[in-house]
Amino acid sequence: MQRLCFARLFYLQPKYAVLDEATSALTEDAEGQMYRGCKQLGMTLVSLGHRSSLEKYHDVSLKLCGEGRWELTKLKEE
Repeated sequence: MQRLCFARLFYLQPKYAVLDEATSALTEDAEGQMYRGCKQLGMTLVSLGHRSSLEKYHDVSLKLCGEGRWELTKLKEE
């Protein structure tokens, strides 16, 4: 099902996509293929997930800490 959702992204090629646990059932190799495919198509991705492996496909991390607090961390130098 998750691969099918990525197939829709590849077909529709939106400029932006919000992905909620979009790769939780995939292997890390498959996850990499999906994210690299989106990047090659020029998509900007906002991901919600628990896997630390997602960080390598993003530039910034937003952590919601509760009670209205949050942390923004740069993951890659530009």
